[in-house]
Amino acid sequence: MIAVTLIATAVSAATVIYDYDVCLVKKKIFVHCLVMLVTVYPSLIISVWYDTTKVSGYIFAFLTFALWDSS
Repeated sequence: MIAVTLIATAVSAATVIYDYDVCLVKKKIFVHCLVMLVTVYPSLIISVWYDTTKVSGYIFAFLTFALWDSS
């Protein structure tokens, strides 16, 4: 439950980046993805939603992160 809260908070907080008109869109997207990588990916790992006893668990969590962030 705490992982869901952390993910929702991180996603909500990162949307503020798009309110600034000074930065280029590429920079906004880069910063958004970086914030998501630092907050959402560890939350996915800590949440025990994925089997992290194997490398495939980390890879699957990263793929979930990458596909979710690119949508």
